[in-house]
Amino acid sequence: AIGDHAEARACRGMADALSRAIGKHGWDGKWYRAAINDDGMWIGSKANRWGKVFLNPQSWSVLAGINTPGRQRSVLDAIDRKLDSWLGPHLLWPAYREEVKGIGALTGFGPGAIENGSVYSHGACFKIAADCAAGRGDHAYRTWTTIMPGGLADSSPRNTNACGEPFAFTNCRFGLEHPTLAGR
Repeated sequence: AIGDHAEARACRGMADALSRAIGKHGWDGKWYRAAINDDGMWIGSKANRWGKVFLNPQSWSVLAGINTPGRQRSVLDAIDRKLDSWLGPHLLWPAYREEVKGIGALTGFGPGAIENGSVYSHGACFKIAADCAAGRGDHAYRTWTTIMPGGLADSSPRNTNACGEPFAFTNCRFGLEHPTLAGR
């Protein structure tokens, strides 16, 4: 935009190299892994017992425009089949059932609570943006009408734990894997 074409080419080269590295090392066959820890353990991998797939790497791969058409379909399918629910999209699936050293605090929360498989509003909003970028306005609209204050998740007869004010956008709600508070 400012006419520095050499800098623009250099930045494009770095972006392309990063995209190739993510595609080579981050792809797990059907979705993108979330991270790798200091011990070389992949987080968000189909090989994991819990936390096999995370929402944000999938949404951000769409927003970053790094997917081939096949991978794009695959990550959106992972969101739709593994993470989305009548409460909205869960941050990860399946929720951790015990603390896993080397991952962090999220594995210490109960299943479906906080970062361990809840429906986090900011993650859901990234998913909405990714749906829009992918031309999936119907999915974006359904997610929005589910998570918004007083929306489908709050008004569903399945949600016996709904308790938020209809004017307050909550940070998150307990996910479906929470044993007693799912939907609150």
